[in-house]
Amino acid sequence: MKYQPGASRRQIVVRGVSLNETIGHKLRLGSVLIMAEEKCKPCDNMEAAIGLGAKDAMNGRGGVRCRVIKGGELHVSDTVTIEGSVCPYYTRLCFKFISYLIKLSNKA
Repeated sequence: MKYQPGASRRQIVVRGVSLNETIGHKLRLGSVLIMAEEKCKPCDNMEAAIGLGAKDAMNGRGGVRCRVIKGGELHVSDTVTIEGSVCPYYTRLCFKFISYLIKLSNKA
């Protein structure tokens, strides 16, 4: 099975940026301003769209969910820059705490 662009449902794909490290930061992609808010976990749809093993292969590399702050046009080869941070330590602490609660609830 040949991988088709868009099969993973990722809307924007970037290179050279450790997205997990951008959580809590504003990012500028061309003229668009977004807030990186949380990690995305690979979903079961990847197995059907890409092939068996796709979900496991993307574990820890599923990207981040972002909120659009200022829209605009995106173009291939637009640069990605980190604009600033709302409070990255608070965001990471909340994410770790929520992950811990999820793990606890799965054990119950």
